[in-house]
Amino acid sequence: MKTLKLNLVLLVTLLAVFFSNCSDESIEPAFENPGPGDVDQIDDLKSPTGDEAPKIIVKAGIPATEYQGVFDQMTSQGYRLIFIDGFLHTEGNSTQTKTVNYFNAIFEENVDNIAWKAYHGLTSSGYQSKFNDLTSKGYRLTHIESYPQNSGIRYAPIFAKVAGPSWIAYHGKKIKDHQAKFEELMAKGYRLVNRSIVKVGDQEYVAALYDKKDVGGWVAKSGLDEDETQAMMEENYDKGRMLGFLDISQEYSSKFTYGPIFNSDKHEGWYALNKLSLTELKNEIADAESKGYRTNIVVGYDVPGSINGNEVQNLRFAASWVK
Repeated sequence: MKTLKLNLVLLVTLLAVFFSNCSDESIEPAFENPGPGDVDQIDDLKSPTGDEAPKIIVKAGIPATEYQGVFDQMTSQGYRLIFIDGFLHTEGNSTQTKTVNYFNAIFEENVDNIAWKAYHGLTSSGYQSKFNDLTSKGYRLTHIESYPQNSGIRYAPIFAKVAGPSWIAYHGKKIKDHQAKFEELMAKGYRLVNRSIVKVGDQEYVAALYDKKDVGGWVAKSGLDEDETQAMMEENYDKGRMLGFLDISQEYSSKFTYGPIFNSDKHEGWYALNKLSLTELKNEIADAESKGYRTNIVVGYDVPGSINGNEVQNLRFAASWVK
């Protein structure tokens, strides 16, 4: 049964405690990127589109071994990736378990033939190399995701050749070092676009993207529990701010924290739901479509459960929709 804890939400400013620079080296050994896989079992979760809006398709709960196949399938149909979320899911029960990377992705019909690039499974140095190469060719970072893999951190950036305001990105920065940088950027007129936190051992590391887009005000916060997040949802909804981004950082099976970002981008309404199963998420997307909303966020995590007295971890999702 789903919990409608993050069940509201509609349209700007708080402070986040993160920032850094893209010059950090990796803190983990290198691993190969996941390869192509069978995509027959991956359902299309179609998100609503207006008459003039590009079509949106959501792919949720994709095992890493299948993600490349899903990606290739969508790009061959003329879609481009605009959002990606990576997380660890523990499969099996208390007697035999293994952790597997999963992805959630939102694809948008590339009606304007925008040049773009997206990657996953990159180490810090691998990400830095792609970053340097593409920005030198006129691409800008539009989304950055970090996620745990084999006791290390992996990065999934999205780049596009699109016009936009000045921007700055960072990755691999210890959270304790971020506040001064954050305040420095705030003073220079930057706002936080998206941010991802991964815990390795006892240390948290942050990847983030800032730009100078005027959104009429914005607010960001990390390390919130569910009740604190709900309170922020209600407060910012009442102040006309929409949920622009959400990060969920899971420290262990029963503890995870939320990192929402709210802003005053133009919209005609929004809402968010939490603790959805994959089936419930699919149904909610269909319902949102019928009401003229489009999906802008899908993030996944594990919650403890039990089957025949054995402990298991169940996939759950938080998602947001906007008009």
